[in-house]
Formats: sequence, C-alpha cells, structure tokens
Amino acid sequence: MKTTDKTLRHKWRPFKDARAFAHSLELKNWKEWHEWAKSDARPNDIPANPRIVYKIVGWAGVGDWLGTGYIPTYSRVYRSFEEARAFVHSLGLNNYSEWRAWSKSKSRPDDIPTNPNKIYKDKGFSGEDLQRVVKIITSDKDRWAKEMMIHELGIIPDGEESPWKNGLATFVAFASAGLLPLLPYVFNIAIKDTFTTAIIFTGVALFIVGAGRTVFTKKNWLLAGLEMLAVGAIAAGAAYTLGYWIDSLI
Repeated sequence: MKTTDKTLRHKWRPFKDARAFAHSLELKNWKEWHEWAKSDARPNDIPANPRIVYKIVGWAGVGDWLGTGYIPTYSRVYRSFEEARAFVHSLGLNNYSEWRAWSKSKSRPDDIPTNPNKIYKDKGFSGEDLQRVVKIITSDKDRWAKEMMIHELGIIPDGEESPWKNGLATFVAFASAGLLPLLPYVFNIAIKDTFTTAIIFTGVALFIVGAGRTVFTKKNWLLAGLEMLAVGAIAAGAAYTLGYWIDSLI
C-alpha cells in the first residue's frame, strides 16, 4: 500500500460511493481490509489505501470506512473527569474486579473509558485527583497487574493458560528451530559442503523464528524475520571470533 503520485492521480470512485462499497463487504477491521485489498476482488477504482486517497475528501477513520462504528481510543470523546467519577460512584462497585467486569459489559456508555488512569492522565489530570482514581481502580493488585499485561503489553490472553502447555510449546519451538542446523549432518545434505549448508539452514531457522513472532507482536513479518536473522548472525559471528581467538591462545 505504498503511496505514490500515480496513486493520487488515479481515477478513484467518489468517497461516498467507495465507502458504501466498503460497507457492503462487511469486513470487521483494517487487517481484513488489508488482506481483501491485496486480492483480485478489489475493483480498480477502489483504493487499497483509502485513508491516503480520501484523506481530505471525507476520510473519518477505519470504523467509518468499514461501517463498524469503531472509534480509536485516541479519537474518542469522554466525559469530564468529574462527571465520569460521579457516574462510576453511582454504580456502587467495591473493587477493581467488579469494575473490570462492568466495563467489559454492554452497560458501559461509550464516553466512559475502560482505562480511566491512562485516559485522564493523558488529559492532564494529576496530583490528588489522579491518585484517587488510581487507588480505586488498582485496589485489586493481582487483577490490575494482569490487566496491564493484557491491555498494555498484549502478551497474556484473556483465558487462563496452562504452564504445561506453555512449556511444551516452548520446547517444541526450540527443538524445531534447533534441529534445522543439524539436518545437513544427520542426512548428509550438502549444497557446497556440510558446514555451509548448516549455516544456510541456521539462517532459515532464525528467519522463521523472527517471522513467527509477528503472530504476537503484530509487526511486519519480513522485517521481524530479517531482524532476528541479523541479530543471530551478529551473535554467531561474535561467538565464532571469540572461539577462534581463544583457540589461537591455547
């Protein structure tokens, strides 16, 4: 979806018509749109990157474009701190667990944030007001820590995880990645020679591991794979150089 002058000069469908077409696809998020836009199903007058093409002629966000109504957190308008606090007090909640359960329900108005600490801090609240909110919301320390891991770092799923499953998954991942460099020796595979082939297989393993991380990090798979490959190459080069130097001393 790289933007060029040619992209902007192209004869695109009028914004309202294009948006109506996008609504008809019933896609749920930008990821689904991105995948669909790369397919042959996209008409030539529907841009793959509408946020650029229609930036000054109607673009109002992904939710508006796809018809989902979703508004990014940074674009939402919330009640003032005092109004939101008074509303939450009226709910009669006793701790963070009850707050979290309620905030995930359909009972929460759109102008009441699920993470008041972050929202109102970003809006300039500090001192005693912010500390009062933090004290109420973080009264349940375990659940607060878990919430931050899920929603701020995105590394723990909502459901409870089994340490045995996690351990087994880690073992399989390490064993699979570590097995690739050994295959040339086990099966006598040689492109030029066995050692060179093992280096190539190692590079492939590093790239696969790096690209595989994007399932969780949501980064570009190609860049993530190349990053892991570069880091692994540097580490391997440093280890080989150090070993060669120590061997020369002995």
